[in-house]
Amino acid sequence: MAQNWLVNFSDKQGNKIAVVQVNCYQAPRAVSIAMGMLKKRDAEKHELVLRQSFSILVEDA
Repeated sequence: MAQNWLVNFSDKQGNKIAVVQVNCYQAPRAVSIAMGMLKKRDAEKHELVLRQSFSILVEDA
């Protein structure tokens, strides 16, 4: 059964750059889905997340 996941992208100082909620079966897959959602919604934010992300945290929503 699919689950809701929160994918948190943070920079080196620990500041959150983006938080995306994803509904999928596996937590590791949630990161790629979140990146795809960001790219589709806001290409500039997607590029920022790609360049600035230092840590990615996936948690149960």
